Amino acid sequence: MARQGDVIGLRLSSILTGNKSQYETRDVFFVNTSRLFVTQPRFVPDPAVLLRTVNTVPVNNCLRNGSGQIRALDYRGVLVIAVYRWLPEDRLCLIVKLDQAETLQPLNQFMLTMILFGLAALTLASALAYW
Repeated sequence: MARQGDVIGLRLSSILTGNKSQYETRDVFFVNTSRLFVTQPRFVPDPAVLLRTVNTVPVNNCLRNGSGQIRALDYRGVLVIAVYRWLPEDRLCLIVKLDQAETLQPLNQFMLTMILFGLAALTLASALAYW
């Protein structure tokens, strides 16, 4: 028979993963005061991960300071932008994160477009000046 905590964790996991996102690397999970996952992280399909502690900067900051945001490595060793919030009533940390590369992708595309546009304008201006 499943423990009450397991049932609550499964319900929370289904709520967190049920929302489809436009972001491919979005991950949302809860961590308890023992630094154990309460809900299944998106990128670790093995349920045994719920028995493993997670010692990342966002989790440590959440347990120490409450709420905030940070750029740091996640449990996969990938640089992410994470937002964390301490939920005192439940004694849980809520962690929401996106890979930094995905969050910066639109900016990088815009920068490349501006560089190409500038080079095209410079080439055209140089050709007109030579002519």
